[in-house]
Amino acid sequence: MKFLKVSILVLVATVAFTSCKKVEKILPKKDGMWNTTASHLWVEIDDSVWIDMDVADSLLGSSHFIDDGTMHSYDNDGTVIDTATWEADNETITINAATPADSMVLNITEFTKSTMSTSWSNTDTTGGVTTKTISTGSMERAE
Repeated sequence: MKFLKVSILVLVATVAFTSCKKVEKILPKKDGMWNTTASHLWVEIDDSVWIDMDVADSLLGSSHFIDDGTMHSYDNDGTVIDTATWEADNETITINAATPADSMVLNITEFTKSTMSTSWSNTDTTGGVTTKTISTGSMERAE
């Protein structure tokens, strides 16, 4: 559950950081704090859909991207749930978690100065079972 919650927060945070302009100039503005406003999760196991849901508002939080390359993810009550490093270009945000398996590359699908949308996908085959996960999210810059 923690990985799912962190993944959702990171995905949403990632969307908020990229545009056609240089990310380095956009992210640190207003301390780079972004609130997750929506997230959707889709999981398929061996070609059967297991999960297709909007993530409950109670699981959405915020992410603080700091210009030194570190980031913190927070749950709704402000508790830090993850610390990682990040880097970005005009199309993606790469989150490097302490555990390599929790690292991810978020694709930025839409970006303005105050909003961001991202998507993340992963396919894993273990023991002959293929799991495909897709997550999308939306964030707003905190004021």
